[in-house]
Amino acid sequence: MERISSRQLMIIGSAVVMDATLISVPGQMVGVAGQDAWMGYLFALAVPVVIWWTITRVLKRFPGEDLFSILVNQLPVWGRMLSVAYLLFFFFILVRDLRMLTDFIDISLLQRTPTVAIALLIIVTAMFIAQGGIEIIGRMSEIYQTILILLVFSLPITLARDFDPSELLPFLENGLQPVVVASWYASSYLGEVVVLGFLFASQTVPFRKGLLGIFLGVACLETLIVMNLFVLGAELAPRFVYPNYELVREIRLTDFLDRLDIPIVGVWLPALIIKIGIFLYVVIHGISRLLPSSSPKLLAGPVSLVAYSCSFWFFPDTSQILNFNRPWPVMALFFEFVLPVLLYIILWSKPIKQQNEGRSKSV
Repeated sequence: MERISSRQLMIIGSAVVMDATLISVPGQMVGVAGQDAWMGYLFALAVPVVIWWTITRVLKRFPGEDLFSILVNQLPVWGRMLSVAYLLFFFFILVRDLRMLTDFIDISLLQRTPTVAIALLIIVTAMFIAQGGIEIIGRMSEIYQTILILLVFSLPITLARDFDPSELLPFLENGLQPVVVASWYASSYLGEVVVLGFLFASQTVPFRKGLLGIFLGVACLETLIVMNLFVLGAELAPRFVYPNYELVREIRLTDFLDRLDIPIVGVWLPALIIKIGIFLYVVIHGISRLLPSSSPKLLAGPVSLVAYSCSFWFFPDTSQILNFNRPWPVMALFFEFVLPVLLYIILWSKPIKQQNEGRSKSV
């Protein structure tokens, strides 16, 4: 079994929580909650914390198994059905992130490059990452995600001269309802931390390290949205499709050193491609759990090709992704929050003797 360190688990957790969330969600949150949008992440933080606590409790009850193995071994019929459902769910997230990154590059960086070529380069890169296995993913995340986190936390220093703290006032001018709606947008993205339970067994998922990864990712998102409000303002930020990109474009060091958005985006792009590789890997990993005779490395190509095609089929343009962020939490939280809690209740109450018998029969 491939292993990663607890530090790499923390970094991967922060990547899952952070890297895709910072594309379009902040603009929608500010558009709904205005100057109070920064509270949205704090409200939504409860979702990944409860999810992480739930899945770590389940994994500790079944040492040496990830959630795919637990579902198949402990619930032979319903477990396989749930595994297939989760595979489709993770595949959809893979397709969504691929399309979001493709549109970002097309709109912001390479306007004259065909989107089909951009998406193909991304998915081929993600395919090689997934074929390398979780150890390679952990090492790559440790490099790019760490640099990205340091860059995000350095933004308050580089943008300090453009601050306008009055943009956060007045607090709760329209009450709590807009803040709750903003947290609704963020909750489904933060809840994607559930994928860690399908990647790792109990030996590699210490609760404290995973929790630190969640807090680290949310702290980065909180820093970015506060910087958006301080620099761009509650009126201007939601007018941009990618407000975080416009934010880093405002960085100026001295009178001649500008366009620092290029090296920053140059770190963020590989980090998000690694996140896409994580979800591609978990889909391949899940298929190999359900079909033990299949080869994960051979599955990488076909699954990548299907994801590439579906990214244009599911989301014909950028507006489709932005509009889908509104109903998406309804479906996402069912898989991220409701099902893990139900599995915890069902599997935790199952007698140890029955678990052992079920495992011995499935071997």
